[in-house]
Amino acid sequence: MSLDKISRKTSEISPQQLKDIFWRVLSFLLSSTFFTLIPIIFFLTYMLENNFFSYDFFEKGLFGMKAFFSLLVISLITISAVLFMPTFPLAAWKYERKLNIPNLILSIVISSSFWAIAIYASIISSDLKLPFILYISTMGFSIVLQINLMVYAKPKVQFTVLSMIIALTFYLTFIFKDVTSGLIGNTLRSYGSGGGVCVTITDTLESYDLKGRLILASPDYIYFKSNGFTSITAVKVDSRTIYKTGNEECSEDT
Repeated sequence: MSLDKISRKTSEISPQQLKDIFWRVLSFLLSSTFFTLIPIIFFLTYMLENNFFSYDFFEKGLFGMKAFFSLLVISLITISAVLFMPTFPLAAWKYERKLNIPNLILSIVISSSFWAIAIYASIISSDLKLPFILYISTMGFSIVLQINLMVYAKPKVQFTVLSMIIALTFYLTFIFKDVTSGLIGNTLRSYGSGGGVCVTITDTLESYDLKGRLILASPDYIYFKSNGFTSITAVKVDSRTIYKTGNEECSEDT
């Protein structure tokens, strides 16, 4: 396409269309920022529940934190999209009056299958209880709703709903803070970086030997609960610090 054609196309855009584009881009940026802040809210809740705060985790653990947060955001959005997949063809039908029946049926089948798996897992698992399912499903529906509105709705509607979702997120996180903390704890435990996994801390000279439950391994400190205690101890990490995690590191149950 020549520069003249591009110039003519640009001149055909009305001021109202430019205004609409601006507000849509702003809505997208704000929504994306909020989605990326969700894991930070989760981690702050985890620290609040365990009565500690790690400055160095946010200041120095930049690469690991970004990778961890990105994985958490992608997982949350993916799970939300799968659980509420029928909302996508329904949103297209509401705003564009186009209903793709095969896509709707397929999305209902896929979504129902995953809901059945989630409900079955909540029955047999000690971690996936009803509050957890309610919290994740509400958060998931809010995320999918905002994604659909970003595609189809007017910017005013997007901003209004986004404000409501932000308020709802903080409210639910406060009400179900144990669920949020458990979610982060389980994720940290799977990486051996916290969540109450058994830990032994020592140094290369073996001048000390500490055992307990690892809460969080940050760049500068190891936060853990000593066996038999509920308070958190922070051990400064240096070049001689060694810590091992695993069930074999539990000398006694806390």
